[in-house]
Amino acid sequence: MAGQIVRFHGHLPTITRRKTAPMSDLPFRYRFAADELAAIKECHDTHGFVLVADMLDERTHQSLCQDVRRQLIPDGTMPAGRGNIYQTTFVEHSPTLLSLLDDRRFMAVAETLGGTTELAVHRSAAIVRQPGDNGMTWHSDYCWPVQWPPKSASQHLNHRREGVSLWFYLTGSNPENGGVALMPNSHRPDWPGPDGFDLTADRHSFHRRGTPARGYLGMDIPGVLPIRSQPRDLVIFDIVTYHGVFPHTGNETRLSAALVFRPDRQPFAAPWPLTEQAKAFLATVPAHLRPYLKTYVGLDRDWKPETT
Repeated sequence: MAGQIVRFHGHLPTITRRKTAPMSDLPFRYRFAADELAAIKECHDTHGFVLVADMLDERTHQSLCQDVRRQLIPDGTMPAGRGNIYQTTFVEHSPTLLSLLDDRRFMAVAETLGGTTELAVHRSAAIVRQPGDNGMTWHSDYCWPVQWPPKSASQHLNHRREGVSLWFYLTGSNPENGGVALMPNSHRPDWPGPDGFDLTADRHSFHRRGTPARGYLGMDIPGVLPIRSQPRDLVIFDIVTYHGVFPHTGNETRLSAALVFRPDRQPFAAPWPLTEQAKAFLATVPAHLRPYLKTYVGLDRDWKPETT
């Protein structure tokens, strides 16, 4: 479907940054085995993130990597001048990602965090980030009430506060390969921003106090936690948790994929109809997995809110 793959230029506005980031000395454990469900939920709910070790078996990991490459870089190369590519309806194109709905270890984690066995697939994504990519500004995925009405389909999906975002950094995450960093506890409603920084008016990002109120790209922030995960680990963070991405100074293209669930207690109203691609995808879903997709709305990147 046209418009579902989004390509970004790899050079963001130049901002002075330190080459290394301070590592938070956290007084709590945040890496768990998949069967430590109570501890996984406590860490996620208390601190806004959690890591689950070795969630993928080797075969599934390799298959998911192949799906990302096939869908986003089918000829094996990035477009000239591009630092990264996003696919924002990846579950519609990845049989391997869909198959995780059949993985009881994976779904037990999702159901524990979602607080219900009745989960709906809310959205999905895949990202390819190549060496030389300049990183991503600090931000919260949540579309705060002060941002309403949403300006895009992505913002509309992200205005739902409850949900479970599960990310696989398939080539690992670390500061050298364009990995993710986050601010522990930043999902709390009274979080004021890092010391010396102020939240932007829309709460989407933060900026150093006394500087222009735009999203911050640097990693020289008090309390920042660079995530160091292995390729088969699962990284989960609250939709509000503030996170950023390191510049990619390594040599290997970074691959990632995600599934996001929401409790299916009430319908989610999308102001766009299902795309033709979404309809074709839903028609192929095995019957025993359809309960997870009965209220799936997909994402139409061409949708814009009506203006009067």
